[in-house]
Amino acid sequence: YILTNNHVVEGAATIAVELADHRRFDVVEVVGRDPQTDVALLKIDGENLTPVPLGFSDSTRVGDWVLAIGSPGFRLGRRNGLRTTVTAGIVSAKGRNIGILGNRFWLQQLPNLAIEDFIQTDAAINPGNSGGPLVNARGEVIGINTAIASETGRSEGYGFAVPIELVREVMEDLIEYGKVRRALIGVSIRDVTAYDAEYYRLDDVAGAKVSEVGLVKGEPGPAAAAGIQRGDVIIGVNGERITSVGDLQRRIRSHEPGETVTLQIVRAGEERVREEVEVKLAEAETPDRSSEPRTARATVDDPLGIEVTAVPSRLRRSIPEDVDGVMIEEVDRRGPAGRARIPRGWIITAVNGKPIENPDDYDRVISEVAPGSVVNLILYSPAAGNHVILSIPTSRR
Repeated sequence: YILTNNHVVEGAATIAVELADHRRFDVVEVVGRDPQTDVALLKIDGENLTPVPLGFSDSTRVGDWVLAIGSPGFRLGRRNGLRTTVTAGIVSAKGRNIGILGNRFWLQQLPNLAIEDFIQTDAAINPGNSGGPLVNARGEVIGINTAIASETGRSEGYGFAVPIELVREVMEDLIEYGKVRRALIGVSIRDVTAYDAEYYRLDDVAGAKVSEVGLVKGEPGPAAAAGIQRGDVIIGVNGERITSVGDLQRRIRSHEPGETVTLQIVRAGEERVREEVEVKLAEAETPDRSSEPRTARATVDDPLGIEVTAVPSRLRRSIPEDVDGVMIEEVDRRGPAGRARIPRGWIITAVNGKPIENPDDYDRVISEVAPGSVVNLILYSPAAGNHVILSIPTSRR
């Protein structure tokens, strides 16, 4: 079994695995993928394969030394380049929620069950390192290197890894069930602020504030059935203190659907009542991504510096019928569209006066654009509900 990131293998027509001893495996089974945690599990058949030991990220402390192992793939002239790298650093923070997974599901109008509880490290992580292990000083894997925060596209000391406890739970579900069985309580939550802590008379700035109590599979969810209300603050699970949204998500994820947990809550009102509520966890519906459209072209090859996709069906139902086009899924902030401040989620309806109805139309029209020329775009903003017309220069490639 090989653990990696979902975004490394998602949408791939074929997958090959090459080991450090240069053995290559072209027959690779995708056991399962979980976009909500950005974890994927592969399988190969081979001999003399040495597994790496999995550690425990919960016991990892800020300041602990870590190594990030990866394969950035830099090419140095005619040489092979950097096939593998090992960089050293420390754990900078734990429980980071940077919105990188949730924003993607929001753009595609899919249920957002993303769990972001990242380990932050200053060990250099660069594009191409995704899916590599983050190991502690004992050589135990405590996370999977997943993302960076950067203005340049290269490491600036802000790297993020999925903690191994979460990875292990996903891996075990994929092996046993072929999918991730995710338990939920049926609420939308936000982190507690200092003002919230003052209003609710909390002991410290910690917990998860309930902003919505929703339905699960069309029926009142576990939280609603248990009497949880909008405005309640969840401060504990089974007597254990909750520090943040990511902390609550991770603790609920550690339970199986159908199990009952006891939540400690604080209710708004004059008395700021503290209560204990028993909630029977439901199983989340796994979003079916198999029918979602694939990306039309890569950002680095696009003269506007964007990636586009067909308008997702859920978004289609919320925009006027006469609006046809392709949705901008990714924007390179250093590219022409990024410099023009065109955001993700907008819809391109025409390029140089030529109507765009699908990714093939966009691919054909944009391929006819001369490098360095100016193109005219008609865009539609779903949030504002209006059209925007822009003329911007393309890259000179």
